Amino acid sequence: MAPSFERGRSRWNLSITMGIYRLVRIFLVLVALTLLYPTTSTPELVYSFMTVFGPLSKCYLRPEEKAAISKNIPPEIQEVITGMMLGDGHIRMHGNDAHMGIHQKDKEFVELLWNMFNCIGIVKAAPKLNTHLNKRDGNTTISYIFYTFTLPYFTTLFNQWYKVIDGKKG
Repeated sequence: MAPSFERGRSRWNLSITMGIYRLVRIFLVLVALTLLYPTTSTPELVYSFMTVFGPLSKCYLRPEEKAAISKNIPPEIQEVITGMMLGDGHIRMHGNDAHMGIHQKDKEFVELLWNMFNCIGIVKAAPKLNTHLNKRDGNTTISYIFYTFTLPYFTTLFNQWYKVIDGKKG
């Protein structure tokens, strides 16, 4: 059968081919890292790989993907999100939808949250190191930060948690 060159189908085939190619590259790099550093655990290698080479997850979600993910966030993750909102988490509007930001000093805690969110596909890049110099006292604080995708789920939470005061949400 001759290959199809329909616009949608060829783009879809190219997308699958690029996805497979990327997965093979990721697998080969992880195998090489495992051989180079045999005493390092697999999660540490994966995190190191993501920190250096970028996220393993997608960088863009289509609106129908966002809607599907928003409807299927497990109750356990919803409880974690609520807990973070009661603590140091924040939600911001970004375009038509909102996203959640996590900004913490404890690297292991941030990695744990990122891994939980990554399992359901709601995060972008791996946590990044953030340094801040306090000009008043000269101290530098170190923290780790990551953001989720913009999702209708977070927009709903934003509208529940943040009220309009003097014409502004806050």
